[in-house]
Amino acid sequence: MQSETRVKCPKCGREHSIMVNPSLLEEAAKGGLAQIAIPCGDHVLLAYVDRYGMVRRTSTTLLVTGAGPSFKTGTISINWSSKKLVDESIISDVLGDEYLNAIKDALSGKSIPTPELESLMAKLSALGLLVDKIG
Repeated sequence: MQSETRVKCPKCGREHSIMVNPSLLEEAAKGGLAQIAIPCGDHVLLAYVDRYGMVRRTSTTLLVTGAGPSFKTGTISINWSSKKLVDESIISDVLGDEYLNAIKDALSGKSIPTPELESLMAKLSALGLLVDKIG
């Protein structure tokens, strides 16, 4: 018998429905808890379900696909390592050093840009402040 239960993401607060089917309950009965991975924006919600179909705990992890500094989060897929800033001082003056450093980390592959940062970087590209590297 299949049932539905709800789980709330501890990172962003989104609520998700989980379909609890017999195979999930069997897996939980064998190992104590069954783990379910649910894409949730720029991260993954991990829900741990017991043999009765109850969610016993949750956690989150990063959602990264691709290799190296090219990341795909949600529906945006851009190889940020192929981009460079035209004038760092404009970014620093307008947005501040915190945003400048976050953008530089994303461009170098040191960090995965959040959806908000990706949106900002896309706008900077449209303005001609973030361009393709040549060579």
